Amino acid sequence: MSYQGGVAMIQFTGNANKTYVLQAKDALDAADWSNVSTNQTSANGDGTFRDTDARNHPTRFYRIATPD
Repeated sequence: MSYQGGVAMIQFTGNANKTYVLQAKDALDAADWSNVSTNQTSANGDGTFRDTDARNHPTRFYRIATPD
């Protein structure tokens, strides 16, 4: 993960050509995760998410999930 100009960039490796969802919340004790973006991995399983709203959250926790 990196932070560039207020945008969080999250790189990950998953299953090839599969759709993944980036989810976030501002506190670990919060009940619900919010969907930030959806992306499909490459044939090698590599993927990247961008959270353009990261600058509006002083603390943010992320997880990557599958929509299935």
